[in-house]
Amino acid sequence: MSDSPSQTPQPAPKPKPKRDKSVTHFWRAMRYLGPHRKLVVISIGCAFVVGLTFTGGLSTMLPILRVLMSGETVQSWAGRMVAEHRLGVKLAETPDKVLIDHVHADGPAASAELRQGDVIAGAQTDVFAKLADPQARDVSLTVMRAGEETVGKGVKVGEQQWYYTAFYRGSNLLPVHPVWAIAAVFGVMFALAIIGNFVRFYQEYFSDKAAILAVNDIRRKLYDHVLHI
Repeated sequence: MSDSPSQTPQPAPKPKPKRDKSVTHFWRAMRYLGPHRKLVVISIGCAFVVGLTFTGGLSTMLPILRVLMSGETVQSWAGRMVAEHRLGVKLAETPDKVLIDHVHADGPAASAELRQGDVIAGAQTDVFAKLADPQARDVSLTVMRAGEETVGKGVKVGEQQWYYTAFYRGSNLLPVHPVWAIAAVFGVMFALAIIGNFVRFYQEYFSDKAAILAVNDIRRKLYDHVLHI
């Protein structure tokens, strides 16, 4: 016989119950939001407005960085973006001339035989204003090409989207002086923050109200069921 004490067999661990991963109960609870769907729709709409104001506040930081780091004006930055889209090119960030840095193969500039390194003659503001005109369809440009004479190019540009027009016109509303332009952009950011927080209050209010009313309806249903039992 062995002198070691007998060991009591340990009970087998109980298997953990499987967690129900179905969403059946979630959709059952969602049915109680049906009578309060107006509050839910308003809350979702307010959430979209909050997201737009937050995104707009972040996007307004870009003009500030352009003014502080590159020393150009907001108007020239906006005009360059519109001109690049209208011509199908990439323009160099030069403060005194419009220099083509890259030509997209399928753009209007490639069809007009513009090349990399070409300089569009004229003041930047005048060139950008001509290209940003939504009524313009055939733009005449004077191009200075290295090693060649100055040549005229007629570029057939497509229809300009409304948001590019609004973007360019909105940039022209800002002051030209860098300090005042930054102050105006900060004012826009402040206004967007105020609007976003104001709408966020109603978004949370309507969402919480809809949730509380739905929970109360579930409780009434439960009480009614218990009383009938």
